[in-house]
Amino acid sequence: MTKILNIINPKLDADYHMHSLNFSDGLNTVDEIVQFAGKLGYKKIMITDHASTGKRSSLSLRGILLKHWKNVHNNVEVEFGVEADLLNAKGDISSAIQEVDEGKIIISPHLGYFEDDLSQLETAFEKAIERFHERIFCIGHLHIGSTFWAPSIPESFDVVRVIQKANEYKIPLELNGTYIEGDLCNCKIAELIIEHADTIVINSDAHTLAQLRDNKQKVKKFILNYIKGKDIVYPKE
Repeated sequence: MTKILNIINPKLDADYHMHSLNFSDGLNTVDEIVQFAGKLGYKKIMITDHASTGKRSSLSLRGILLKHWKNVHNNVEVEFGVEADLLNAKGDISSAIQEVDEGKIIISPHLGYFEDDLSQLETAFEKAIERFHERIFCIGHLHIGSTFWAPSIPESFDVVRVIQKANEYKIPLELNGTYIEGDLCNCKIAELIIEHADTIVINSDAHTLAQLRDNKQKVKKFILNYIKGKDIVYPKE
């Protein structure tokens, strides 16, 4: 039976994972990102700066500033979220920026902040999904390559377990343009996401304007190459 991929943004005109200079580790301000998104023809973006975990810090007054911020540049719908850190096997997460904890969250494996043994990573994701599913927009970059983080995701990591739990709660799995090529990509996990996820979202994880422009196209190319000759279809745009 042919599987038609359920992709939230098959036209690549929306992007739900990026970082700003204002509150995280991006190289461009919120306003610069919004202006460029308009030039690219995007309909919607979600700026998901990192949670203030451990040594990470963000500029102060985020909550106050965002209450007054408006898109005065174009018609791009702009939302603000948080890229949260998974902390331990109990499924605790860090999802506040400057003590402001609101909006949708992406839970990503930033393993430098995971306090327990990595053999418990699947359990941690499952419990976090059960506890926070109402706020979780997607599960981020599970296919991050082994050379990027030290420690890295273990080879024994059962990504299908995590995908099945996300499917249970109707949470999308992210295919992330920053980690889709070369040593930065665990391509086997990316392929398993294509095979098993009920819903996929294609995101850039942009830290630069060039990544905002180019990264989602890299993901689409990866998907099309993988499904070639298989009974899997990219959705009509």
